[in-house]
Amino acid sequence: MSEFQDAKGRTWVVVLDFDVLRAIRSAANVDLGAVEKLAETWAKLLSDDETALATLWAVVKPAAGDVTHADWLKAMNGNTLEAGVSALGEAVINFTRPLRREIATTAIQGIQAGYAEAVAKAQSDLATQLADVTNRALGPPLPKSPVSSDISTRNGRYAKPRRR
Repeated sequence: MSEFQDAKGRTWVVVLDFDVLRAIRSAANVDLGAVEKLAETWAKLLSDDETALATLWAVVKPAAGDVTHADWLKAMNGNTLEAGVSALGEAVINFTRPLRREIATTAIQGIQAGYAEAVAKAQSDLATQLADVTNRALGPPLPKSPVSSDISTRNGRYAKPRRR
């Protein structure tokens, strides 16, 4: 059984059945039952928070009781959404017929790995861009002072320059 907790500490169980799949398709325009398109669908869930939230709400809504959609959204953040999507992935794999389960597993894990690589590349590119902008803003580095290279420290105090 797959589950996740929201920011208010409520545990949400992610269980799929055919009725829930229809509710997801209707509410979020996501077809988790189409294994042959699961890689594309999973990429959308990872990259589109609104679609991921709508999909998860369609899954947990039957067990929400007196928790409204607005209350549930207030208890969702990046960490809880990530946990919810992860639980959904487990539920999709467990729900998929055994004959096609390997396809579902490969699609979900492959897209998640590719998405992680894309995020790492974006972070690296951003670091390079930030360094370039900083260098342009500050200008070229200042030359080292010959005096500063001769100064050593002892116990946090500056010592006199050494004579050569």
